[in-house]
Amino acid sequence: ASSVRRNDELFFFRLALGVQPGDAAARTTVRIDEWQADAISTDQLTGVPLVVLANVAALPDGALTDLERYVDAGGSLIVTLGDRVTAESYNTWLGDDRLHGGLLPGRLLGIVGDPAGDADAQPAGFIAQVAAEHPMLAGFDDAALGNLNRVTFKARFAIDAPDDAVLMRASTGEPVLAEKRFGKGRVLLWASTIDRDWTNLPLQPTS
Repeated sequence: ASSVRRNDELFFFRLALGVQPGDAAARTTVRIDEWQADAISTDQLTGVPLVVLANVAALPDGALTDLERYVDAGGSLIVTLGDRVTAESYNTWLGDDRLHGGLLPGRLLGIVGDPAGDADAQPAGFIAQVAAEHPMLAGFDDAALGNLNRVTFKARFAIDAPDDAVLMRASTGEPVLAEKRFGKGRVLLWASTIDRDWTNLPLQPTS
């Protein structure tokens, strides 16, 4: 997070939920708590319905283990990427030594496109395919909830995920959203940023 609103990784996420900093009325229905990665613990996660890791550089092993337990018990986790992320670090979250083989639905292969490029460019493609049969995405196949083809990327991570885990693909055919069932919970991996740094997603209407 940042004290400068336009630089806050979660600025558009808050807008989507109708939550503004200092908005007491919104907090009666939606509450967002922000933690540093090394503050994640079982105690912090108790009773939390959803965790979002937004461009987190790395997780201490203890925090990673606690997140695995949280999702395994029925929690939901969304992982979004960005300039602080390295494939090498995130891929250590996977392996036979991790619960259920690791949290992520696929390995990160590196950055596609140009993070420093023109905001209007789309060298990393646009959303071209959506798994419309998935309950979360119902209504997007016929644009009833918005036209996801307008979502473009100037940069994103390439993801090596099995076909049955992929919920969205770019115009290049590569995954941009993948899901993993993890015990009683689930993990969603978004290949780009949750803000405007690498994608125009936050600016696209969905109704």
